[in-house]
Amino acid sequence: MTAPLVTLPQTAIAQSQISFSSVVVTGNQAIPADTVIALSGLVPGVAVSPAAINEALRRLYAAGLFEFADIRPAAGRMVIEVRENPVIGIVNFEGNSTISDSELAAITESAARGPMNRATVEADARRIAQYYTEKSRFDAEVRPVIIQREDGRVNLVFEVSEGRVASVDGVNFTGNSRFTDARLRRAVRSGEGGALANIRTRDNFAMANSSADAAALVNFYRERGYIDARVEASVGEFALNRDGVFLTYSVYEGASYDFGAARVSTQIDGVDASAYNRFIRTREGQRYRASRVQQTVEAIEEEASRQGRPFLRAVPRFTRNEADGTVDVTFELVNGERVYVERIDIRGNSQTIDRVIRREFALVEGDAMNPRKIREAEAALQALRYFSNVSVRVREGSSPDQAVVEVDVQDASTGSFTFGAGYSTDVGFSGKVSITERNLLGRGQQFALELEYGERTSIASISFTEPRVNDRDFSLGGDLYFREIDRTESSFQTTEFGFRPQVGFPLGPDTRISLNYEIVSEEIRDTVPGTTSPVIIADEGTQVRSAIGFALTHDTRNDTFDPSTGYILRLTGQYAGLGGDADYFKVTARAKGYLGLFDDSVILSADIEGGALFAGSSANTRVTDRFFLGGTSFRGFDVGGIGPRDDDGGSVNDALGGNFYAIARLDAKFPIGVPRDLGFMGGAFVDLGSVWGLDGAPVGASGAIDDAAYLRATAGLALYWQTPLGPLQFSWAYPLLEQPGDITQVFSVSVSTSF
Repeated sequence: MTAPLVTLPQTAIAQSQISFSSVVVTGNQAIPADTVIALSGLVPGVAVSPAAINEALRRLYAAGLFEFADIRPAAGRMVIEVRENPVIGIVNFEGNSTISDSELAAITESAARGPMNRATVEADARRIAQYYTEKSRFDAEVRPVIIQREDGRVNLVFEVSEGRVASVDGVNFTGNSRFTDARLRRAVRSGEGGALANIRTRDNFAMANSSADAAALVNFYRERGYIDARVEASVGEFALNRDGVFLTYSVYEGASYDFGAARVSTQIDGVDASAYNRFIRTREGQRYRASRVQQTVEAIEEEASRQGRPFLRAVPRFTRNEADGTVDVTFELVNGERVYVERIDIRGNSQTIDRVIRREFALVEGDAMNPRKIREAEAALQALRYFSNVSVRVREGSSPDQAVVEVDVQDASTGSFTFGAGYSTDVGFSGKVSITERNLLGRGQQFALELEYGERTSIASISFTEPRVNDRDFSLGGDLYFREIDRTESSFQTTEFGFRPQVGFPLGPDTRISLNYEIVSEEIRDTVPGTTSPVIIADEGTQVRSAIGFALTHDTRNDTFDPSTGYILRLTGQYAGLGGDADYFKVTARAKGYLGLFDDSVILSADIEGGALFAGSSANTRVTDRFFLGGTSFRGFDVGGIGPRDDDGGSVNDALGGNFYAIARLDAKFPIGVPRDLGFMGGAFVDLGSVWGLDGAPVGASGAIDDAAYLRATAGLALYWQTPLGPLQFSWAYPLLEQPGDITQVFSVSVSTSF
């Protein structure tokens, strides 16, 4: 509300100063007169001008306590007349179903037991409507209703008409010739609405998504050699009924380049540019990738900071060689502006504590200002998925050489409760209940409780992880679990109760290692003489396993969930023998690479995996320690369907597993012509491998067990379905090479993974 101008008698206006000996307040009820006078700023005995009276009146309105105020001189006194805003009894929200009352209350300033200010109420209504706009509901309407109460208070009700979700009805591109519209649509966040538009939020239109799309398109091109690519315009047009939006992005592609020569140069006295050449991450002849240039900049500036030059900046300069399609990169070392971080202000976090946000910044108050580290911190905060909105800005501080970093966030829901049922050919039907929290108590910690019961499995587990111990990139966590499994590949059951703490930390930009300890009580039970192999019966009973292990991962994939380039390497090892009954060493290795063809519409992958198990001197390995292939690990064969087996041709037919295994997989993933929003992709595959080796020369019901290595191979087709509840894979496989006694499985259903 804007304060009205004060109308004074002509005699008063004619005077340049108005004197008064006292101030009288009228109309006030709950607010003391002294408080009203203090808010006005008027002081008895101090003459004021008409302009000063207007300023005093504006101060009263600005306090937000009065719906009417007036100031006038009268007989040597100054009279302040006010009418107080009523006190709000309750604040309610009606008509909202997709957004909770608590979520709306968090963004409104009007609150119970506070003064009712009409200007604030109107601002709250606009703020709620804007919040719905951010949720893709552009025709949402909010009407504030004030209800008078008998006790003089008022109830405030925001009547909400949520409207419809505006979906993306079309995503189109102009100016693109190197990549098709279909390929570019997979690079952006916005997806076209369709059969699943009411479930998949990526199909909903939001301005933030449109801006992210433009950045994603530029990054897509620059990771594929198009150094000059840019999005020249983006247009969003509403459909006639305003429940959908058509997006069009105008793209400039430019030419594609490979890396040419790269070097570091400088004109700064005392700086040896050649000493930084070893940090260059580009390779001559390779396709240009913006990420490699950025990695070089980061490595050089990090080294400069270690050498006591925090303001040294590496600025990439490009020289395009049109004749051979290469670009030379010179990383020029320059002195950056000498600005220090005065403070980091964090706002908007109602749940997440400040420390969780601050630890994503690689600088603190007093450090040299580094724009790159600010950008990295903003990206890291977004990657946490704790917030629905993240904004990091830098402004000048108390002096030109000081900077204030302003961080605005909005907490998002990070917990989930899942109740559902599923089916897999490996484990049959099962029901599952899980509670997960990615940001426990706003501390950035992860918690999960899972209960699963099915035809062949009963599982209960609880896990906790602190991903940043002492605010460093060092994780610490543990799992406590109970598993009861009916082994379908052999005639026995297992019961496990164990605890597994672990730590993890990076060894490089793409490399991470985790170390773990496991203490498990494992029981092999319910064997049946005459039905169960004597080799397994010999293992029956409870064994305590005390083991240490590690997992080393090197991952260069361009996307964790839907990779089209790069590779991932993984090496694991476990030594059991630190007390307990088990005594063995176990190691596995796996490598998988990806290659995109035809604008990444077809993704090829090659996967090689192997493992070895070596028994210690004090004990032999048990059936549960050995390797099994089949099901999802070797399509075309049942779980444990290949490898050493005790089969007497009668009642005994048990898989025994093997001490060694090796397998190679070739996969192709491609579109099958159905609408993209349905989430279907086709696939073809070939699996080739074997399981072999047992301790000693065991004798089973069938006599001496044949544990030699025999090659098996299968080929087949797959159907991948990206459902709202998770990715599913349907496989049809045909054995090309098999051995007598192998158990085949033509059709299988499983949860799909990208490793």
